[in-house]
Amino acid sequence: MYIRNGLQRKIRIVNDKKYNKLNNRVKQSIYRICRNILSRSSCNEIVVEDLSDIQFYDLEQYFLEVKSLLFFEQKGILERFEKINREFCDIVSSSQRKFYLGFGRGREPEIVQKKSVYNPLAKDSSSIFMYDKNFLDEMKLFSDICSRVDTATKQLSKISEDGRKIAVIDISQHPFIDPLRAWHCLNDLWLDNFGYKENIEGISLFCHNIAQRSNDIVSIALTPCISDVKIKSPVFHQPFQLVEWNVMSIPTHATYKHHKQSSISITRKGHLKVKRTNYAPFWKSTNFLMQNNTRDFDAY
Repeated sequence: MYIRNGLQRKIRIVNDKKYNKLNNRVKQSIYRICRNILSRSSCNEIVVEDLSDIQFYDLEQYFLEVKSLLFFEQKGILERFEKINREFCDIVSSSQRKFYLGFGRGREPEIVQKKSVYNPLAKDSSSIFMYDKNFLDEMKLFSDICSRVDTATKQLSKISEDGRKIAVIDISQHPFIDPLRAWHCLNDLWLDNFGYKENIEGISLFCHNIAQRSNDIVSIALTPCISDVKIKSPVFHQPFQLVEWNVMSIPTHATYKHHKQSSISITRKGHLKVKRTNYAPFWKSTNFLMQNNTRDFDAY
């Protein structure tokens, strides 16, 4: 049940058997999309697992077929990520009072910078580790998105009722896919494939949106449709800003008393701080790593 402006609005699951067979992460995806629709539309009810994954009426009838790209299901990239991250953590934990800048490209971690840190009261070491933009290959991304749009289109084409049929690709649970890359892939697919336009009205991404920020929390929402027709629902006219990004981690080897692991922070002056020690200028370090062709940190 969802309440907005004093009105009770609900998400109703029609086919419980089909819904219960879904991966828990896919269920989470559908639920989040439904919440986003209810927060932006005037509909009082959303139907789940009926003629399509999600069905609602908002100025006109909408049928959404949701396909999720899940990081934890991509064994190749997951295994490579775990291997590089583990090896980099081993490097950090093998040294005392050190700070590292690292970069992940193929299958091996690259140490960009290593320096000693003044910390007489502890042996802690820390680091900033960033993954290359193409850690997930462009062709692999395009192929994965294409196959899911194909599947969604085939399912939506079987619906005979009048309404707007929208394929929704959820990338919110895959950190290595930034919204801007995915948007370009979808746009290229739509422009080059007339078969989609014969069966569906558009494609939308469900992803992180930095245009709607509250207390520095990035929201997750449906993007405007890539479409050749006018989509009326406000759900597909939300303020949106698509961005590209690099995945980053902060591996730290430190000893904490009473498991108080909340001591890693970014100070107001922009320094990476572990407990009481400043290790490096955080923003300068991350910007430096994003300049792949630069290897002189002091000159940056």
